[in-house]
Amino acid sequence: MAPKKKIERAATENVSLGPQVREGELVFGVARIFASFNDTFVHVTDLSGRETICRVTGGMKVKADRDESSPYAAMLAAQDVAQRCKELGITALHIKIRATGGNGTKTPGPGAQSALRALARSGMKIGRIEDVTPTPSDSTRRKGGRRGRRLTSNPVEAGMIEIEHKYAKNGSSAWSSAGGFLATNGTHGEVRMA
Repeated sequence: MAPKKKIERAATENVSLGPQVREGELVFGVARIFASFNDTFVHVTDLSGRETICRVTGGMKVKADRDESSPYAAMLAAQDVAQRCKELGITALHIKIRATGGNGTKTPGPGAQSALRALARSGMKIGRIEDVTPTPSDSTRRKGGRRGRRLTSNPVEAGMIEIEHKYAKNGSSAWSSAGGFLATNGTHGEVRMA
């Protein structure tokens, strides 16, 4: 068998992925923070918005589903994004905060503020902060029906009626609007509207 030929490889040069800028010059990106009540997205693009630089969600940082939208998960996601931006040479960010909008809530979720704070604390310069929640000029019909969402079916829990507990042993009675218990053995209750 013939000996293998050794192939000489040219020395590879380090290629910087970020923009070519001078020292101390600000390079801007756009951080789009989408904070719903189920998750928080921190998505950094270039100024045109076409090229994604980094995108991390709260769900990528925590294991429990209920913690995806928490401020802690948003903070961890923002720290990861800031570190990646620094590696690519982005030193400043314009912030666009967005809630669910449309038919949903117009207020950002709990992770928006902590994500913004984490970006600022990690050394990124902050340019403009803008709310870009989509608000309809004339929306489609919201869920909940004509009478709206009814929060409870038990009027005692809602505090709409009060129950008088009469105790057979000592004859004392106490009104409660919190809808406590009705004892069964030898006790009877009286109901009145609050």
